[in-house]
Amino acid sequence: MDVQLTFTDPIVTEAFELLQNQPNPFKDRTMIGFYLPGDSEVQLILRDETGRLLKSIKTERKAGYNTIEIEEDALISGFIYYQLSTKFGTKAKKMLKLK
Repeated sequence: MDVQLTFTDPIVTEAFELLQNQPNPFKDRTMIGFYLPGDSEVQLILRDETGRLLKSIKTERKAGYNTIEIEEDALISGFIYYQLSTKFGTKAKKMLKLK
């Protein structure tokens, strides 16, 4: 029985992609990862379940994989909705903060 291995290049995304925060749920801190197809200004907006603005972060990021770390004791416990806006589009997800 012959075994053949074929290696290919890793899959690289060419599209804007927002990833689920890690860890989720979280207590003190979490990381939000995303891919950018090119350099862009990004704005991360965190809202509570009623839509009230909790935090807004605006920064410049390079093409490829990026992260934004959230260390915020002032954030409420419960579901938090996060939205990332870039020149490549806007995407949103939700996370859970524990007490």
